[in-house]
Amino acid sequence: MKRSFLQESSLARIWQHLQSDRSFGIITSYRHESPEEDAVAWRELKSLVRESGYGYIELEGGYTHEGGEAIFVQEPSLFIPNVSKEELLEWGDMYGQESVIFKDRNSFGMYYTQEPRKGDLVIEFARGMEMSQEATKDFFSALKKGSHRGRKFVFSVAESRFLYDSV
Repeated sequence: MKRSFLQESSLARIWQHLQSDRSFGIITSYRHESPEEDAVAWRELKSLVRESGYGYIELEGGYTHEGGEAIFVQEPSLFIPNVSKEELLEWGDMYGQESVIFKDRNSFGMYYTQEPRKGDLVIEFARGMEMSQEATKDFFSALKKGSHRGRKFVFSVAESRFLYDSV
């Protein structure tokens, strides 16, 4: 069976996946070793996703990294519809990521990709998005293409479900 790749990039498309029982994942390959290494890993990840039969929507993500000194980091990421959790966790591990975001009909959250906590829930999300400047100040995703390009959003955190010491 030949899969058709996702062609449209809009917040409505993301919202549809968020509200449905379908799975999706969000991942990056960036490690900020060097711009050249990040660029190579990014091209490899996009090829791997396509070769594995999936489409994707390119996002730009941003977050405040708390490692000694708080710094704001921006990097590209992929929104991948219908991906399995196992594949996403493997890719996260392969590209040295601490965590990935995954949603299916039973769960929606950020999950560790590294042993010994691989697959453990870091943060549980509610099935909603927030788009206010305050909500997207320290952590956000934004579409890189399409009619809603650059529009920032963040997934709503399920109350009392911060499950980590630090990511």
